[in-house]
Amino acid sequence: MRGAPMTPAGWTAGPDALDLPYRFEQRFGRRMRVLHIGNIANYAFVNARMQRRAGIDAYCIEPGFFHIMACPEWLEAPIEGDHGDDRTPKWSRVDLGGYKRPDWFVLGEEGLAFRYLAARQHGQAEEARKLQRQIAFHARSYAQDMPLPAGVMKALLTSRNPLAMRLRHYVKRLLRGPGKALPAAAEAEAMPAAGSFAIEPPPAVLPFIQRSALWRDTLAWYDVIQGYTIQSVYPAAAGLPNFLSYELGTIRGLPFEETPEGRLTRWVYRMSPEVFVTNSDCMPAAEALGLDMGHVHKVLHAFDI
Repeated sequence: MRGAPMTPAGWTAGPDALDLPYRFEQRFGRRMRVLHIGNIANYAFVNARMQRRAGIDAYCIEPGFFHIMACPEWLEAPIEGDHGDDRTPKWSRVDLGGYKRPDWFVLGEEGLAFRYLAARQHGQAEEARKLQRQIAFHARSYAQDMPLPAGVMKALLTSRNPLAMRLRHYVKRLLRGPGKALPAAAEAEAMPAAGSFAIEPPPAVLPFIQRSALWRDTLAWYDVIQGYTIQSVYPAAAGLPNFLSYELGTIRGLPFEETPEGRLTRWVYRMSPEVFVTNSDCMPAAEALGLDMGHVHKVLHAFDI
C-alpha cells in the first residue's frame, strides 16, 4: 500500500502546495475532498477548518471520543458554567453563547457518525438532519445529560405503563439509527480477507475489518483521509490506499509495546502510505518501526491564528 496515490491517478500536486486546491479544481472540475478522522485536542477540526478556508472540501469525524478536548465548543465557544466531567461534558448545563457546531463536523457513535457523512455525500438533507438529532440524543444519553430529573428518568426506564414502554421502544430505535444492517453473507463478501493485507493484521484490528463494510464506501468518496493517532485504522481495515497517519507523539513508545494497543498502532503506521510526524523526537521511532523515511514527513502541530 505504501506509495499509493494520494490524489486521482495521473495527477501530481506540483511544487506549490498553497496553489493545490485551485489546480485540483481546475483539473477535475470539483474541490478536493479530505476527511480528518479523530479529533484529538481539536487538531483535526483546526486542520479541516483551515483547509476549508483554502478551498478544500474538508470534513472532520470523531467516532466515539466524547472528551471535551475533542469537542469544537472547547475551541470556539465562550463556555460559561459548569460542564461537569471533562470526559463527558454536559452541554445543556452551560451557556455556549449561541454556538453551533459546523455541519462539516460530526462527533458521535461510530455507526451514526459514518451514516451522517454518507447522507451528506448523497445530498440527503432530511436524512442528515435526522441523523444529527439521533447523534445529539445518543451523546446526551451517554453523558447522562438529560433534562428530566433522575427519579422521573428511572420511572420511565422501569415503568410497565404502555406509554412509557412505547417511549422506550422509540428511544431504542432512535439510538440504533436508520436502515438495516448488511446481511451476513453480503457483509462477509464486502469486507477484505485478513490475508489480503500487505502486513498481517493483529487480533485488535479484526473487529475493524469485520465492521469495515459499514464505512468503506463512505471513506472511498474522499481523495485523502487523514487519521490522527491510530484512527487511520478505519481506512486501513477497509483496504483503502488513500490515507495518511498524523502521529501526535503516538509512535514515541506505544507501537513497541507487546500489548493489543501496541500491536494495533504498529500495524496502522506500517500500513500507512504516508506519515506526518509532529514531534521531532519521534523520528528515531519512525526509523525503528521500519517506516520508509521517504514517506515520513515532519510537520508542525496544527494551529490557526
